Amino acid sequence: MIMLDGVEMGATELQTIDLNVIDRVEIVQGAAAGSIYGAQGANGVMQLFTKRGKNGKVNIDFSSSYSTNSYINVGNVRKADKHGFLVNSAGQVTNAAGTVILGLDPETQSYLDNVSFPSLVPTNKVDKPYDKNLPYYDHFKMFLQDATTINNTLSFSGATDKFDYFLALSDNRQGSNFVGNGDYRRSNLTSNLGFEIAKGLKLRSTTHVGYTNST
Repeated sequence: MIMLDGVEMGATELQTIDLNVIDRVEIVQGAAAGSIYGAQGANGVMQLFTKRGKNGKVNIDFSSSYSTNSYINVGNVRKADKHGFLVNSAGQVTNAAGTVILGLDPETQSYLDNVSFPSLVPTNKVDKPYDKNLPYYDHFKMFLQDATTINNTLSFSGATDKFDYFLALSDNRQGSNFVGNGDYRRSNLTSNLGFEIAKGLKLRSTTHVGYTNST
């Protein structure tokens, strides 16, 4: 069971929370969780609490972070940059009969015929460059890219003898390592307001607004 400032939320909603506004996390387990929260809390309860304003001057905080994520290609794994297919005298890749020069059909985007690899010819070598009719494709560059993550958070907090406040605005943008795979964006508005109605009695209002867009 997951609680945010005393309100139950679903596990899938965790991704909508701005972790910069969380003051502390408390875990309740065992018999205590069941006795306080009933059957729903029998397997344990995770309680998240939003930051609160503190006495003193108005506190304004701004934080920003930028990171880049990429896949590490250990050992330079890739398609071979040389081939051993059957070629004609001009070095162009042909079919097994040598009658068709390989190329892409513009309408179907498929090759006009199959390549031929003369594996039984002892003199054949895999040393021919992809510089004629067959281009070389780096499939890692075709499908993978560096992904950037940007986080920005602006918060205001403070307190008087009878009133405390914490307000925060945040924006998160995270790209994908796969080309054309879209991105994930999240914007948050958080407020935590406390009003002292009488000595020892305080009314508290917390608001969490989250907008996510995953493409």
